[in-house]
Amino acid sequence: MLTHTAEKLPASAWFPFFEKADLLTKALNETQSMKGRTIKIGRFFGPNLNRPVPIQVGGRSGFATLRVENDNHARSKRYFFEIAWEVAVSKETAKAQQCGGPNTEPNTTQTPSGNLPLSEASSTKKSTPIGATLGNDEAWE
Repeated sequence: MLTHTAEKLPASAWFPFFEKADLLTKALNETQSMKGRTIKIGRFFGPNLNRPVPIQVGGRSGFATLRVENDNHARSKRYFFEIAWEVAVSKETAKAQQCGGPNTEPNTTQTPSGNLPLSEASSTKKSTPIGATLGNDEAWE
């Protein structure tokens, strides 16, 4: 799996994304202040941290995991998605592996489905910001 990290944003900067996705619309519109909206977004993020969610974008599949980075000086949190894309294996490579070709040693870090568990994928690979050399040409809003 290839792992990428999206931009890290404070809860207040996520408001436009919640509006666009129609998440917590009623609760956020009932709240007059941005501070109140930020608190509601942070409370929404809390129980959803570190939970891998399957995603599919442009024919590619992988997992998105909501992560948080604490800034102890400012007592603020920055939220971001860590994206782990599944690497496509060509039919020839899969057939060679099944027939005893190269790389047939069992890989103990993979699950029975052949995918790395996200916790191991994120710990064994360095995160690369979207748009870096390992990224793809997909546009993220």
